[in-house]
Amino acid sequence: MFIDLNFDNKRLYTKAINKSPLYEASIHHTKQYNRLVSQKSDSTTIDKFMISEVRKNLDTPLSHSIASNYLNRNQNNREKVDILYRLMRMQTDSLRNHIINNNDRINKILDTEAVKFAKYDIGNLEDNKQNIVLEDSKRYLLDFWFVRCPPCIQDHKRIQKNYTIFKENNIELISISRDNNYKEWKAYLDKNNYPWLNVREQKLEVRLTYDLSIWSYPTYALIDSKGTIEKRFRSFSQFQHYINNK
Repeated sequence: MFIDLNFDNKRLYTKAINKSPLYEASIHHTKQYNRLVSQKSDSTTIDKFMISEVRKNLDTPLSHSIASNYLNRNQNNREKVDILYRLMRMQTDSLRNHIINNNDRINKILDTEAVKFAKYDIGNLEDNKQNIVLEDSKRYLLDFWFVRCPPCIQDHKRIQKNYTIFKENNIELISISRDNNYKEWKAYLDKNNYPWLNVREQKLEVRLTYDLSIWSYPTYALIDSKGTIEKRFRSFSQFQHYINNK
């Protein structure tokens, strides 16, 4: 609710009391939600309702409140949390980072054992499927990129100059390209002869980058031997700063 306040001869008085649209939307949502619960609706029905409510209120802070309740119901279901994550990404930066946002909570759920290489067709330089096994004693930095991405290419040059950071910290670098053109990708790597593992997503419809909701490049993910993401970075410099200041 909001109160329209006015000053008259240095005295404060109330002109009118009104209900804000956000307040009304909140009350309406709560009544609908409580009705579904009282009717003992199944979880699928309630979850679909809540996602539709988040979508309807995506441009207001109410979306975060609804999302929080949705997470309470589905915090052990990574697939359902991912649906919410992809929806919330459509918000403006200012609203997505509102003080009551659920970003850290969502990312923590999605990043736990997120990388399962066996699920995907990952090709090597010979265009054969590459079997990637994560060793217990190591961490891995995944570099998501593509050939026609200038910032990605610039970062590769920086990585080559600072490659010792990986050996010094027992981290292995794996570059994962989303390039569809095998010949273009291989020509780039043949020309540069980088010393780390380079692989490529082979199937358009089944991509690790899709499942990790990676839409900007380059993106880096530091993972442990179980595939849990420790930290994400938007540049190699961010990764360097993180490692050097831990």
